[in-house]
Amino acid sequence: MEPIFLLTTVMFFSTMVVLVAWFSIAVAFFIKSKKNQYESSPKTPGISVIVPAYNEEKNIARCIKSIKNSKYPKSKIEIIVVDDGSTDNTIKICRQLGVKILRQNHKGKVEALNRGIKNSIHDLIITIDADTVVDRYSIKEIVKPMGKRNIGAVSGVAKVTNKKSVLGIFQNVEYAYLQFVRETFSSIIKTSPGICGAFTCFKKESLKKAGGFSKKTSSEDFDIALQIKKAGYDVVLEPKAIAYTVVPQTIHSLFKQRFRWTKGILQSIFLHKNFIGKSPSASYVLLVHMFWFIIAMFSIPIIAYNVLYWISPNSSLLNLLYYLFNWFSFAGIINMIYMIPVWGINIVYIFGIVSGILTFLLMLIALRRYGEKIDARNFIGMFFYFPYTLLLNITLMGGVIYFIVKRGKGNFS
Repeated sequence: MEPIFLLTTVMFFSTMVVLVAWFSIAVAFFIKSKKNQYESSPKTPGISVIVPAYNEEKNIARCIKSIKNSKYPKSKIEIIVVDDGSTDNTIKICRQLGVKILRQNHKGKVEALNRGIKNSIHDLIITIDADTVVDRYSIKEIVKPMGKRNIGAVSGVAKVTNKKSVLGIFQNVEYAYLQFVRETFSSIIKTSPGICGAFTCFKKESLKKAGGFSKKTSSEDFDIALQIKKAGYDVVLEPKAIAYTVVPQTIHSLFKQRFRWTKGILQSIFLHKNFIGKSPSASYVLLVHMFWFIIAMFSIPIIAYNVLYWISPNSSLLNLLYYLFNWFSFAGIINMIYMIPVWGINIVYIFGIVSGILTFLLMLIALRRYGEKIDARNFIGMFFYFPYTLLLNITLMGGVIYFIVKRGKGNFS
């Protein structure tokens, strides 16, 4: 077997193993899950909502109004906007809405979060991004699991607001997929692979034991989840705590965001590498992330080689388009199943079929899990999701290379 096809087989096989492992976790999750898993406490705890903001005049009013309109006692909610040196009308709008304002020079989101937490009066902290809007019952739902002593953080579910653009369609599917990963992991192994940075609830004691948000990484949400786990708490997701957030609308902004995420997660992996082996659940999360980074480094050149290898030089334009359509859509999986009697049982084909079907099925389940209709947009997002994964792998590959060149430092601005 040629080396390139050996690498292809290894890549398909390892990807399938990871997908099967997650599918097994998902099955266990549905067997275990019960309605009203977290019962409401007879007491309604006070909460401090921290909103870090920097030049958010377009979004801050909608964010604050959604918090104030929540089905949660107004007397129990403290809203703190930490202005990170805004130069627009953010402060003016916040004053008009009557919320507590803390001001600082432009020091970044981590400093803003830590300052807000330090100046909060309640034992439960909710962090919400300024471009995020919460459902009316989301705050009530995200607080429920905090009645359990061992839970240190509860992640909400981020849904895409601007999902009508081409990138928005695919990110809508991706976000549902990622939330479902987090929910199944948090339910079965009590460790969410990161939290929803846009909407999360913390016990102040867990944040204190974790040392607060750290500036050592560019992905403070992923890092704090690991820090809280190391402090002895569980990190879970509450599927009824819904928040709507704005996602990148251009390739440039998407690349910039994902480069930053990649750098931050890699920094966290190296920062917490000694945690591997000490906690089976955290070890699994860290190793799976490392696996996807490795796959990203090899997937683009391997897939490009395979696509070009099987192209017939005598193909007509129509046949070439049909060939590429099969390669880069779910139609290829359907075609592979149809052609089994002709092509026979090939191990690479079987891996591809199983991986493709599992991915499509899990995306479908995830979308329905979080109340998404399988309309034309979502169907297109699932059917042509493979090219979007290649785009994401390019951002991962670029982020890994940048991380190595910069030795974990530098920024992506």
